[in-house]
Amino acid sequence: MKKVHLVTLEYEKEKSLIKLRKAGVLHLERSFGTSEDLDKMESARTESEQILSFLENDKKILQKELKGYEIHSLKNKILELGRKKVELEDERDTLVKEISRIEIWGEFDPADIEILRSKGIDIRLYRLSKDEYKGLSSDFESFTLMESKAGILVAIVSLEGKFPEDLEEFDLPRFGIVELKDNLKENGEAYQSVRSELKELSVFRHILEEDLEKLKHDIEFEKYKTGMGVDESLVYLTGYIPEDKADDLKNLAAQEQWALSLSEPEEEDHVPTQVKNNKLVSIIQPVFDMLGTIPGYQEYDISGWFLLFFAVFYAMIIGDGGYGLIFLSLAVLIHLKTKKMIPILGLLYLISTTTIIWGAITGTWFGSMTIASFPFLKGLIIPQIASFPDILENSNLTSATTQQVIKTMCFIIGTIHLSIAHIKNFLKQMPGLASIAQLGWLSMVLGLYFLVMQLVLGVGPTPDFAIYMIFGGLGSVFIFGEQEPGVNFFKGVLKGLGGFITTFLDGIGAFSDIISYIRLFAVGLASVAIAASFNAMAAPLMHGPAIIGAVVILLLGHTLNLAMGLLSVIVHGVRLNMLEFSGHLGMEWAGIKYEPFKAREDEK
Repeated sequence: MKKVHLVTLEYEKEKSLIKLRKAGVLHLERSFGTSEDLDKMESARTESEQILSFLENDKKILQKELKGYEIHSLKNKILELGRKKVELEDERDTLVKEISRIEIWGEFDPADIEILRSKGIDIRLYRLSKDEYKGLSSDFESFTLMESKAGILVAIVSLEGKFPEDLEEFDLPRFGIVELKDNLKENGEAYQSVRSELKELSVFRHILEEDLEKLKHDIEFEKYKTGMGVDESLVYLTGYIPEDKADDLKNLAAQEQWALSLSEPEEEDHVPTQVKNNKLVSIIQPVFDMLGTIPGYQEYDISGWFLLFFAVFYAMIIGDGGYGLIFLSLAVLIHLKTKKMIPILGLLYLISTTTIIWGAITGTWFGSMTIASFPFLKGLIIPQIASFPDILENSNLTSATTQQVIKTMCFIIGTIHLSIAHIKNFLKQMPGLASIAQLGWLSMVLGLYFLVMQLVLGVGPTPDFAIYMIFGGLGSVFIFGEQEPGVNFFKGVLKGLGGFITTFLDGIGAFSDIISYIRLFAVGLASVAIAASFNAMAAPLMHGPAIIGAVVILLLGHTLNLAMGLLSVIVHGVRLNMLEFSGHLGMEWAGIKYEPFKAREDEK
């Protein structure tokens, strides 16, 4: 990226921004101003968003173009109906609450009580607890109307206006329950009428959405225009542009007679990140979009490594070739319907394929030993990692043995994954002395693998050379970890030793990071066990009319298992890339997406 400073005449700022927007290459720094026009546009956007909230967002609704309505009158009509809908909803809630409050008193007309009061006979209503009722003074003329769990309903009559002061009086409603229910019915009819009208107008939703997008685009333009720096008769702005687009901006600046400066970004600048990948690697982009993560400008683009290991993690976590076939079928159906290859489809093809492969070599097909026993499928199994080793002839393997092998595989994958991170750091920091610290980390990770194998799996003892690798690597991190260009070597050593506790804790963290890869085994094993359990539940019902129950159990069970597997991929498969691997790379994922200031398609 190149940092851009652009200066033009104040009276040409709108024209200049229009030209920049059409060029569509410059990412502008956020420097927004205010204006009366901007305030009006923001109010219009709020109103437009409110209008859209009143309409149904059903893609099945047939879209229509405007004929009888202009867009302004359409908006007013929807706004009027929408506000009426809100009023009716509030009225309905009030009526329902009032009915609920007074229905225990039965059907009576509050006007009758008011008539009696006007004639000097004052009647007041109370809902009392048993203790309050027992303590009611005999000085008051009272009548018990009803006893219920909610309390005792009492009417107290007075000719002198004297009533108990320590009891809470029941507020008389304005209307009786019969009238309230009639009002509620009328409210419901009016509400349905308004809803029907709004539904009819939902056919124009796409027009209002397009209008809102245009308005947002205009607001963005106005914000940049009012936010430009001013110096007498000149205005200026700052932004960033990819190096391969710099010549385009230079040519435009020369044509428009702008003053233009291009320079290297400084360390404190908030430089946007433009991630570029080939078609194969770009299929992982939907995952990054879902997570909302962007690497910082100075950080790595790990898309390729993320994709590779994500495909492996996905296969091991889902753990079932049958589920992989479901994903593959889904991908094919979407492909046939859309008739184009989009990134998410490519990702779906890849992860379904790796899942099928893992299921084939472990002999896992919907958690069924019967299916895994089919001759062709049995021939694909690698015995040492089989989910059901009992189906293999001439094999003395047990489930415990094969599980031990898969655990070992998880630790090997984790060690390789973390080692790649430190190799990348080493290559990036060369030829600086700090790069040696990365070799130290690499030595620690490789040595810690053997320690993990001993402590977690009981494979040992830990070789002496692994101990030397761990402590030798830790020592090199102390010595070279804080070495910087232009800084005295011994000062760097002292600084490294000063961070002893942090470095030591990071070393323990590396140990736990390797262990965390066992989650691939644990979640995959759970998936197979759950599938097998549902199969066992359905097995006794697989005959006669009861087979319907078996089908229901299998469908619900495997659907639940599949859903849990997908959730586990997000929780565990993504985590190993975003935390463990990225942590060893030193990534913070605090990047800003490169979003050039550009015109809408209909403005180009």
